[in-house]
Amino acid sequence: MKSFIKPELRIPVACNMHAWMQAFVHVIDHPYFAVTGPDGSFSIKGLPPGDYEVSVAHETTKYPVEPAAAVPVKLGAGETKRLEFAYKGD
Repeated sequence: MKSFIKPELRIPVACNMHAWMQAFVHVIDHPYFAVTGPDGSFSIKGLPPGDYEVSVAHETTKYPVEPAAAVPVKLGAGETKRLEFAYKGD
């Protein structure tokens, strides 16, 4: 087991039997994140009102996330926002 003391992004995890199997661990210091569904949709619930920056990551993109993949969002009380992100191949 591994414990983390501080937030870290993109910690690689590899399979020692299959070179093509890999994963990345993201350690964050807050409960606000989402994993996309099969159709690419996501939802982050419980955010208090405030100013945020929403970032996205994909295993095939450079990290830290490119500026085009992070957007500022101002969220009011009880407000929802719709965000769309698109990845383009090289």
